[in-house]
Amino acid sequence: MSCNCDKFNNTGVAAKDLAAKDVVLDFFVAPVADDGTSNFIDLENDLVGGKLPASYIEGKINESDPSKRWYPVKYSETTPAPREYQTQGLTNGINLKGGNTPEGFVGIAYNRSAKYLKAVQGFGCSRVSKLAVNRCGNLVGIENKDEKRLYPIEIENGTFGSRRLPATSAPTVAGVEVDYQISLVNKDEDYALLSANNIETNLLAVNGLLDVCVEVVSVEGTNDGFVIKQTLRYGNVAEPVAVTGFVVGDYELTDSAGAVVALTSVTESPDGTYTFVLAAQPAGDYTLNGQRTGYELEETTITFV
Repeated sequence: MSCNCDKFNNTGVAAKDLAAKDVVLDFFVAPVADDGTSNFIDLENDLVGGKLPASYIEGKINESDPSKRWYPVKYSETTPAPREYQTQGLTNGINLKGGNTPEGFVGIAYNRSAKYLKAVQGFGCSRVSKLAVNRCGNLVGIENKDEKRLYPIEIENGTFGSRRLPATSAPTVAGVEVDYQISLVNKDEDYALLSANNIETNLLAVNGLLDVCVEVVSVEGTNDGFVIKQTLRYGNVAEPVAVTGFVVGDYELTDSAGAVVALTSVTESPDGTYTFVLAAQPAGDYTLNGQRTGYELEETTITFV
């Protein structure tokens, strides 16, 4: 319950009043990025011709700064727990209404392995918020009318949890469950909906970035090259899925001082195995990062001796 008690408000209902349906997907995002700026949708400048462009959604999912990135988690079923009144009972039987308890949420994604659990566990380690997507593909957040912005819905810090659901007779498939409580800083009356008609992308069909696991196969003794193998964490452990299609521009190698080291070439052969060529470097530890649409390389140390 939010207190909006300065006056009575008119209660007419417009024909275009939109009530959100059940949530089927969350975009988890940090409420504040590492550079101190808040994450939000600028309703005045981010929309083009009244629509949120497909490039905007793709850019948020593939954002190079993890603290500004959107992380989609899609659910097979959800169970919201509405806020409950906090009351004070009087001896005459009257119950006075006070505030509310936090709103709860439980979402289950079936056909998800323990590897997927690892992907979502990180949301419980720091402050996190969400932009919710309902069954119609509409985006739900917190509106600031004065700023003309749609902010993510803050999740109460320390309440995010996740666990693996083993396969049973019902359901017959394994899954991953997440649960959390909505922060009380969100005012009920500020919830707002951005219609799917105003979003070029079908939000119900998006996928998040895939983590790329890296194995350092070899390092040239002349310190001018190395070979890595890239795979996904998902699938059969005896037959890891090779990650193909990376090119030299998808990588960045830096020295211990953070200076970028130029890569002469990167060649893929066989699938998922990449040979790097560069000018000879001094001995030391170097850091390899990489990203292309749909994929992010785990940070990897390359040691020249």
